[in-house]
Amino acid sequence: MPNFLLRALGIACFISIFFPGVSSAQHTGHKSVTLQLDSVPLKTALAQMERQAGVKFVYSSKAIQAQRRVSLSLNHRPVMEALDALLGPLDVGYSVIAGQIALRYEDPSANATPLNVATAVLEGVVMDEKGESLAGVRVSVKRSSRGVFTDLDGKYEIAVAPHEVAVFSYVGYQTREIRAGKRAKLNVTLTETPSFLTELSVVGARSTIQRINTERSVPLDVVTANDIQASGQTDLAQALQYASPSFNSSKYGINNMASFVDPATLRGLGPDQLLVLVNGKRRHPSSLLNLNNTVGRGTVSTDLNVIPSAAIERIEILRDGASAQYGSDAIAGIINIVLKKRASELSAKVQTGITAAGDGLTEQAALFAGVPVGRNGGFFDLTLNYQRQDSTNRAGAYTGIVYDDHKNPVRDDSMVAVRRFNRNAAVYGTAQSKTSSAFFNAEIPVYDHWSFYTFGGASVKDILAYGFYRYPSDPRNSNLKLYPDGYLPEFPARLTDYSLVGGFRRRVDKEWNADLSISTGANSFNGSAIHTVNASQPDSLQTSFDVGGTTFRQTVSNLNFSRNFSGLFNTQTFSFSLGSEVRVENYTIREGEPNSYSNGQAMNSPQVKLGGANGRPGFTPSNALDRYRTNAGVYMDLESDVTAKILAAAALRMERYSDFGDNLSAKLSGRYKISDRYAVRASFNSGFRAPSLQQLYYSQVQYQFFSVNGVTQLRQVLILRNDDPTLRLLGVDPLKPENSLHFNAGFTARIDGKSAFTIDGYLINIRNRIALSARLDTSFPVIKQLLLDAHITDLQFFSNAVDTRTTGCDVVFTRKEKWGLEGENFMSVSAALNMNQTNIIGKVRTPAAIEEVGAAQLLDRVSRGLIEVAQPASKLIFTFQYHHQNWDFLARNTRFGSVIYQDNDPRFDQTFSAKMVTDAVLTYGFGPHISASVGGNNIFNIYPDKILFSSQTSDGQIPYSRNTTQFGFNGAFYYAGLQAHF
Repeated sequence: MPNFLLRALGIACFISIFFPGVSSAQHTGHKSVTLQLDSVPLKTALAQMERQAGVKFVYSSKAIQAQRRVSLSLNHRPVMEALDALLGPLDVGYSVIAGQIALRYEDPSANATPLNVATAVLEGVVMDEKGESLAGVRVSVKRSSRGVFTDLDGKYEIAVAPHEVAVFSYVGYQTREIRAGKRAKLNVTLTETPSFLTELSVVGARSTIQRINTERSVPLDVVTANDIQASGQTDLAQALQYASPSFNSSKYGINNMASFVDPATLRGLGPDQLLVLVNGKRRHPSSLLNLNNTVGRGTVSTDLNVIPSAAIERIEILRDGASAQYGSDAIAGIINIVLKKRASELSAKVQTGITAAGDGLTEQAALFAGVPVGRNGGFFDLTLNYQRQDSTNRAGAYTGIVYDDHKNPVRDDSMVAVRRFNRNAAVYGTAQSKTSSAFFNAEIPVYDHWSFYTFGGASVKDILAYGFYRYPSDPRNSNLKLYPDGYLPEFPARLTDYSLVGGFRRRVDKEWNADLSISTGANSFNGSAIHTVNASQPDSLQTSFDVGGTTFRQTVSNLNFSRNFSGLFNTQTFSFSLGSEVRVENYTIREGEPNSYSNGQAMNSPQVKLGGANGRPGFTPSNALDRYRTNAGVYMDLESDVTAKILAAAALRMERYSDFGDNLSAKLSGRYKISDRYAVRASFNSGFRAPSLQQLYYSQVQYQFFSVNGVTQLRQVLILRNDDPTLRLLGVDPLKPENSLHFNAGFTARIDGKSAFTIDGYLINIRNRIALSARLDTSFPVIKQLLLDAHITDLQFFSNAVDTRTTGCDVVFTRKEKWGLEGENFMSVSAALNMNQTNIIGKVRTPAAIEEVGAAQLLDRVSRGLIEVAQPASKLIFTFQYHHQNWDFLARNTRFGSVIYQDNDPRFDQTFSAKMVTDAVLTYGFGPHISASVGGNNIFNIYPDKILFSSQTSDGQIPYSRNTTQFGFNGAFYYAGLQAHF
């Protein structure tokens, strides 16, 4: 007998003599335990079982490798059953000796006993948690070729030796491994897998207790890696667009910074009112400020598309305010991107596709590799991704004057014919892009319950966007020496992005957990303007300009303590979290080269020429800056299962900004179980969003195309930074934070093990919402001289102009049916609906100095429309998936509700009707490792409505709106892909 076992026997006998009250083996077997283990040391799991069942384990930590990480989910199961599930996969055996349980390592090679040695027939019934028999469950012997399936009554019989492990597997349920021992009969209960209807998630509560979505007090969507892959989308934002009805992100054409970073919104609010986390840690936003007339005008987005989909395990979308838990920006909710944690995996994917129009060729290649680190469950994952997309063009033929500066159409047509000018020279569509990215995720146990973790990534995105064609008939833009037939400005830019997070984490059940981390990240934009001119320098031959760039940097330090108390205050569970966070933000603007912004002529000269690189003037020395601010906060988070039916949670957060002072946010939420299947939930929270550094300090002269009296005009507009003294003369106050009150109430149902239903209504009031003003021109005496001196026509700025109210409802239904010998065949359907409406409440806050001149409000009708009616009033996603053996088919219909373009002249308002977009993909698996897919997005080639008023189309060049669009205007996209997984 091994020395270890002798020592264990001696210890056990000593305990049995001097502590006779210790439970016997029979009594121990009737104890029940509940385990929710997520990559914890085996030693910790055993300690938890000891406390719950009052048993005692005797073992050598070295012999059984007690620092190995284990994961297990069991609810009120007998101790022996839990022990079989825990130790079976680890080659650890056990014996009950004098009321104690002695553990030992069993060499699998030594146990390779032939089938005819000490074998017996093991029989039993396999059931689900409700006691119903499961047919078609695979029952096999580990490390052998033996296996059977349960019959229609869930019964099985299999020959197995006492030392061997029986494996019970069924699609949709957690696999169980149980050592046979000397028993002749074994009934097994399988627990439904925490996926599909019961995805586990952690965002929205700092408790370490994971809950399925229907048992949470707040609504949350979980988008899995399979959902992202099945979408066929290469951009992450577009994959989410067709996965969550509350999320919206569309592609735009000829729209300045919106061509480089897709605006992404949740529940119809602004892009900067949505907080993005990665592995629960705050991610930095983009450095770019969207200033054009699109959804998200005047806001800063987070660039989701730099994160490769191949690195993602799942995405949690919290549809509830969470400023009290995670700080500024979480007014609408949170997107938490959870990276993969794989210790042994290699996968690759290639995909290519093209639009039905024959453009927009897209290619993607991704590689994921996960390797173990050390012997205690450490891992290092690396994802490499490359994708390129050609531009698309849906421009129409130009119908305006090309050459004749006297606007004589007859003469102009003659000149067009003589010079053979192509009236289809404009480009209007999605920008060309190339993106290379690398992301990693790693965790290494370092001591006892402590682990070191780190993750992050870097990406380089090269984008080529186009401006409007500059026709020689417009003297403001032209340089006839260089471009006698006009020119098409191109705006190449490089966006670089990096992030790095590192920290130490301690996880111990029933003790204090700790998480200390520091993260840093940055996003930079460096732009150029080519194939263009500085029209104010008619003798210059320069056609390429460096226009400067912007950078946003963020560093966050976080310290969090949490603990789950058992039975505290007579509750079933009580989780308490306390922490602090310090954030440092930095925003810089780099000036462009002098010719990119210089103006060689006065505005009142006979032939006005627009200064700077035409289409994208550079940043001037007066625009350049380097600004910092800091934020320090402390928070507290509580969550408790007060009773078996009542779940309650509360959070409180105090923050201090170096430039805005203090803010206090609070949150209360609760859930009441009407029964095991039905529950109601509600939440109330206050939130805030501090003005971004971009909104505070951005300034630049921009070219903007506006509709004035039904005619599109090109204007030079100065964006004035908020601390400029001129704004104080106009009566504009310094910016202050937005504040919100968010109410949510819902009903959840798990009708059976196959279906789930949730409905949540919400109301969000936002006070002091920050908006970009209407254009002010020389009719305002206070700024007239400023505009003339700066050679510009208009002025804009940011202010806390409005209060808004958003109301809406989310409805989600899912159902999944399984059949076949191993349940490998299934069919699932889901329907998800969002209905949403935002309204401006009360008057726009317009300073008296502006109202006196005759401007009715500080916010024009176009800007109001972008807030109130430019996003779909409803969005419905219906998904059908069918899997049979090696085949998988997915079809999805997404109905986008109507949107409205609201013009400053009501005669040109237009409603763009609701549209249904259909996606489909068929996948075939060539065995367990290789699969191929063919599919299409928008397979029926649906386009949004065209613009009704010719005066709004820039003389025919833009047939589809550049201000509001439900799903872009590229039409059908067809693709094929190949995936490998090892």
